Amino acid sequence: MKQKIIKYSITFFVLVFTFCISLTLASLIPKKAIEKNIKISSNILLDEREDDGFFRRTIYLKLKRLIFDNDADAVMINNSISIDTNHPFYSAMMVRRNYLSEKTKKIIPDKTGELLSSSKYKEYDPILELRDTVNNDITESFEYARYWHGYLIIVRPLLIILNLNQIRILFTILLIILGIILLYKIYKEFGISMALIFISGMIVCDYYYVGLSLQGVFIFLITTVATLMLFSKKIKEKKYIFFLSGILACFFDFLTVPIISLCIPLTIYILFIQKNKELNNKKLYLLITELIIIWAIAYFGTWFAKWIIVDIIYNKNMIYLGFRQFIYRSIADTNISYVTLLKQILYVIRIPFVFAIFGTLIFTEISEMKKVNNKEQTQYKLRDRISVSLPYLIITIIPIVWYVVLKEHSYYHYFFTYRNFFAITISLCIFINKLLKKSENNGR
Repeated sequence: MKQKIIKYSITFFVLVFTFCISLTLASLIPKKAIEKNIKISSNILLDEREDDGFFRRTIYLKLKRLIFDNDADAVMINNSISIDTNHPFYSAMMVRRNYLSEKTKKIIPDKTGELLSSSKYKEYDPILELRDTVNNDITESFEYARYWHGYLIIVRPLLIILNLNQIRILFTILLIILGIILLYKIYKEFGISMALIFISGMIVCDYYYVGLSLQGVFIFLITTVATLMLFSKKIKEKKYIFFLSGILACFFDFLTVPIISLCIPLTIYILFIQKNKELNNKKLYLLITELIIIWAIAYFGTWFAKWIIVDIIYNKNMIYLGFRQFIYRSIADTNISYVTLLKQILYVIRIPFVFAIFGTLIFTEISEMKKVNNKEQTQYKLRDRISVSLPYLIITIIPIVWYVVLKEHSYYHYFFTYRNFFAITISLCIFINKLLKKSENNGR
């Protein structure tokens, strides 16, 4: 145990140091090298801007509509061009937007609450801010130091050769490839029923559309890669994957749906354990608890490390601000009930989610009926089936707890927080599948 603590601690501090160095190096990329593609990207966001009060991009499908957070993408692109290469470490830590070294007259520190725009706009409008930053026509800058903004080490280099649409295509192709590989491995290891359940989860969360927005793509890349790592026989210590997943989720993500980087790998890990009959129920529940704690320490510890660095070096009172912001995201609007939150989320995913649940019920029942007709013995009693299925119900509850704790954030950002149902759909469908499955090989 002592050796593991030392190993995890060394990993943590090495990665935090690496994050600081990598962000500083990314901040050394000259503004001129990315200026052309940022101008093109700004025009893309302006063309997609919809006057609906939020200026977000909407795509209408047959069964639903997709809302892409172009506001956040504009902020990310703006942060990329607002780096001051003369002060790379400071820029990497404070992450300003609208910053123009020769034009900026006022810098507003990171504050609790919603993001603000320059006083020249009637309301928060990051897309127009980006346009004016590109055109050197803005004087107020805003710090955004509460996050690591790890995406900068990917987005800034990409902007040298690609514009926003080209980056979207690149990420979409990458997600498609990784998603297909993951589905294939699930099919080979756990069978067609598990593969279909994961496909249903991908449909519910619009997995293959995630790449069209910079804001959410990184957490899905981290989640998919972490899950694929569990299939590797070369990696003996699987717990380490959850530790790395938590750290990277905090570094790269923009507080979208980070909890899926815990829940999806955890689901696959339990499937492996049950298939190989490695642990009894008591030890399995202890393992689940341990992995949740490991991920949480990694995720929140990495976030806290950023606040400490900013406070120690620049005396920005970031720890106090960070905790105030957490409280704000939890209870800012007391008029929001949990029923209202649930209705908001279910409105987005209701049709594919219902199809996923009923599809699992029907597919499992048909499979069981075929086995009975083939005179296969059914050895699993209800008590045993409940025992096997309960771990997945626990995973289902984790994102729900996330919704409850971050109620305000989950409600007002429903157009991407609904993607927590990636984990909820999969774990709930597996719970149903295991509960109804009476065949001997219940691990598969």
